[in-house]
Amino acid sequence: MATIGKFVKYCGVVIILVSLMSCATLAWKDASKANDIEAYENFLEKYPKSKYQDAASEKLEELYFDKAEAMDTIASYEEFLQRYPQTAFRNEVDKRLEVLYYTQAKATGTIAAYEDFLRRYPRSEFRKEISELREELYFEKAEAEGTIAAYDEFLRKFPASKFKEQASKKIEGLRFERAKTTNSIEGYEDFLDTYPQSEFKNEVGMSLETLYYARAKAAGTIAAYEEFLQRYLSWFSEGNLKEVARQELEALYFEKAKATGTIPAYEEFLKKYPKSKFKNDTLGTLEALYFEQAQTKGTIGSYESFLRKYPHGTFKGVASEKLEELYFDKAKAVGTITSYEEFLRRYPQTRFKSEVSQRIEALYFEKAKATGTIAAYEDFLTQNPHGSCAAEATQRLESLKSEIQNIEEATRKVLPDGTNVEVTTVSQYPKAPEIVISAHLLEGHSADEQSPYVRGDYGTHEKLTRLVQLRCARILQSIAKDAMPSNEAVLVVRCRHGVRQTFSPGGVGGVDVAMTIYEVGIPVSVVKDKQIASMDVESVIGLWEVRSNIIPNLQFFYSFQ
Repeated sequence: MATIGKFVKYCGVVIILVSLMSCATLAWKDASKANDIEAYENFLEKYPKSKYQDAASEKLEELYFDKAEAMDTIASYEEFLQRYPQTAFRNEVDKRLEVLYYTQAKATGTIAAYEDFLRRYPRSEFRKEISELREELYFEKAEAEGTIAAYDEFLRKFPASKFKEQASKKIEGLRFERAKTTNSIEGYEDFLDTYPQSEFKNEVGMSLETLYYARAKAAGTIAAYEEFLQRYLSWFSEGNLKEVARQELEALYFEKAKATGTIPAYEEFLKKYPKSKFKNDTLGTLEALYFEQAQTKGTIGSYESFLRKYPHGTFKGVASEKLEELYFDKAKAVGTITSYEEFLRRYPQTRFKSEVSQRIEALYFEKAKATGTIAAYEDFLTQNPHGSCAAEATQRLESLKSEIQNIEEATRKVLPDGTNVEVTTVSQYPKAPEIVISAHLLEGHSADEQSPYVRGDYGTHEKLTRLVQLRCARILQSIAKDAMPSNEAVLVVRCRHGVRQTFSPGGVGGVDVAMTIYEVGIPVSVVKDKQIASMDVESVIGLWEVRSNIIPNLQFFYSFQ
């Protein structure tokens, strides 16, 4: 029974929907037939969700647009846009509104009307015409007022106006009349500041010269004459009283400089009068004062400053020699190779060249000794083959080579015959040098070595590590016994062996490369202090630093025995 009830209810809903759809269709036909705003609005009000909704809305928008177009007024189009802000007729409406506002602005013919149009349509095709009409009205307004303020306001609004020249001339004339009325220095200066090339400039100049000179003469001071020349000559190159005032002021300034007797006083005088008749006397006095200043300070900077100022002066020779001495003293105070070499670059022909060269050689020799490598001594002797330290450097080099040879022989003693051994010295400057013993430690086994290992098959990483450690320890003990280095250095033992580095996906193939698989380092001082020649192997192993160990990462291939 419940199922039957649900079915009956469903059928009722379907009947209602079909009925509603039928009514909407009839109503749509009636609205389409009427084809007016009221009919479509009534339809959408009754059937807002019918399948004809979009078509009715579009038709209604078209009718409202037709209505606005028929009225063709600003109000009708703006009312349409208010109703349909996203309308498809937007471009047409905007273009028509622009024309209507343009027509309205021209018909009104006021500044406010033109500005309203330009605010609404800043990029309009009518912009140029409306802007010109607005500009003309503003100029007429300025002419009607006939004041400086009115013309200034016009030019602020229209700096590139076609009336610019007329407005500017009007302002210039009005300001000149105002200056003549006040007849003051300030009034004429203000006018010339604004119009330096005015057609009234000569008339203004004559008035200013008279006013300036009268004030300077009354004061009778440097400041008063200087003010006259500075202000007046900033506008006028000629004047009836210019030369008289200049001569009087120049004499006053020169007397002031002599009385003061300082560098700033004479420089101030030359700054004021670069072509003065007292110029040569002033320059000679200035050079002497600057040299006294350099001597008083007695620094590199003071003499360099003097020579830059007077590269060909009377005191050039004395100042140059003193500067060279100061630079040499500076190099000695620093006492480094760089400081002396920098001095020689600055003074390649210096009278201290011999002493500097000896000092540089000694420093390079000290560096070679501190570096403690064959290459360091050889480089030194290449640069200084006949120097005062050459003999000692040669002796040290031969001694070091002999030590290296002894170390190599001591290493070979504890390794199988034919083992590849190489001993080199490596700079770690400014730290102690390294003596690096590189040997293929796994090339066979020595006769006295009781080992179960078969060449090429070391069984496990532990066995291989143990074998390498034993041979490193024996090398160090042999060196400690028969070839102990005399200088402070670090002994480094590098165990090298052919290691298969690359592998194909199938597990075979690859390349054998001689690599350092184990490296240890121990200072010579530790070797000496601990007397490792007489220690057991385990104790020796505990003293060194393991620098590199790739044995745990090696893979064994037993098929290559």
